[in-house]
Amino acid sequence: MRAAFKESGGPRAFRPFRRDQLTIELLVVGAAVLTVSASYYRDTLTHRELNLRPQDDGIAYLSYPYDDRAEGGTSRAAKTAPGLGWVCDLTATYEYRYCGFGVLFDPTGAGAGIDLRDYDRATITLRYEGASRSLRFVLKNKDRRYRQFGTVNDDKTEQVSVQVSSGAQTVEIAFDQLAVAEWWRNSAARPSTELTKPEFSNISSLELLTASDAPPGRQRLRIENIAFHGRTMSAEAWYGSLALVWFLLIGSILLQRRREAARWGNRLLESMRTTVDTIPHMVWSLDPAGEAYFNRRWELRFHPRRFHPRQAQVAPR
Repeated sequence: MRAAFKESGGPRAFRPFRRDQLTIELLVVGAAVLTVSASYYRDTLTHRELNLRPQDDGIAYLSYPYDDRAEGGTSRAAKTAPGLGWVCDLTATYEYRYCGFGVLFDPTGAGAGIDLRDYDRATITLRYEGASRSLRFVLKNKDRRYRQFGTVNDDKTEQVSVQVSSGAQTVEIAFDQLAVAEWWRNSAARPSTELTKPEFSNISSLELLTASDAPPGRQRLRIENIAFHGRTMSAEAWYGSLALVWFLLIGSILLQRRREAARWGNRLLESMRTTVDTIPHMVWSLDPAGEAYFNRRWELRFHPRRFHPRQAQVAPR
């Protein structure tokens, strides 16, 4: 049988091994390596970042200082140049004394802030000098719909306390830690659950101000960078995409294997037919109707529709 396969060699000869099978195995290994890499580096590959630099002041945003003098206090905040920063002389005249520094994203008041819904945290690189151990981080989301509830303004104040120390540092604020300021929520004439949930669709300003229990005295703040961090794709969508790629890959391989099996079967049948046709002996078979079929070497001696197995006895040797 081995010799028969060799004699029937040629471009259509039967070969049990194909080189493209090795290609498929390498493809699967490569896909597995890429999947592991995509899982390990997911944070890096899906990370998005929005940076506010000091040199963008007056172009992408406007910075401003403020203090408690509008409420009858005597604290004074002044902007320091260049860059983002202020110096504050905090006094105890007003019970709820404060100084603050803000970044305005909507200087014209047209309601066009920045959309932070695709971001989940902020990092601020700063240098602080003072006796306080915390600052208040504030985001204000502008929406004119708030007015229908009778709020004091249409800037929803969302804040959280941030721990600081003297010197240079980077603080991180997760947006899920922010809560709507109680004084703003209570200013509504008609309470609503819509006023209790932080929103980030149209942030009009960002502020850093002294803590409510900050001791009187001089404080300095200089901001080197503000960055918002988020994801271009959620973890569920990322791993779901990987699963979909594997599903398509496995489906393609199975389809390819099925086609290869069909071609392999056809080639095997053709190779066996060639072998049977070339041997010197008669090979015959009967179909269910009783008609005989035999190899091509004997077809000149017998007609398949008139041949009966007993005729094989008269065949020359």
